[in-house]
Amino acid sequence: MTQYYRMPSFSLRAASLSTKVLLTCFLLSTLAGYVVALLYFHDRTGLQIEGIQRYYQGDEEKMVFAKTRTELIASTHPHAFSMPMLLFILCHLAALCRISERLKCGLYLTCFGSAACVLAGPWLTTYYSAANAWFLAASGWVLTISFLAVTLLPLVEMWLPRRADEPVFAHPASSALRGAADGSGGDESESDAEE
Repeated sequence: MTQYYRMPSFSLRAASLSTKVLLTCFLLSTLAGYVVALLYFHDRTGLQIEGIQRYYQGDEEKMVFAKTRTELIASTHPHAFSMPMLLFILCHLAALCRISERLKCGLYLTCFGSAACVLAGPWLTTYYSAANAWFLAASGWVLTISFLAVTLLPLVEMWLPRRADEPVFAHPASSALRGAADGSGGDESESDAEE
């Protein structure tokens, strides 16, 4: 997507149909994955403070054992890699939306800050205090809201009706290929004839 930053008038709304379809498939798949993650956490904790405390600190009466250091590492390790990468991609798409720079910066900081808190929450709840389940729950809701924002903003922007004076941008690589084929050198702002 970085090639679009070189086009000063580019917006997601003016993207070619194929780009919109690709990004929509990615964003909807990502939303589905997040829903599955929420369902998994619901099954483990009931999305209740007591359930979070029991899941991480254990409950002798219900024969639930506290999470060990190895179990916490096994859970944190993949998320510590995948969450920042996914958020980077989603924030990258949100960067192409026509919203203020201040709002964009706020969304980025909220996404990555709440993700860091979600990663720290299980450790704090297990080793320091069951009261940190509140911290984990709150940061989880903040992450969910910010995740929805950076996912839905590009979807809404892409599918809003385009103004008549807005150009439709073809992918720069396909434009360059067409230009090389006809000897013109390509035009990055060439309109897509399909729309």
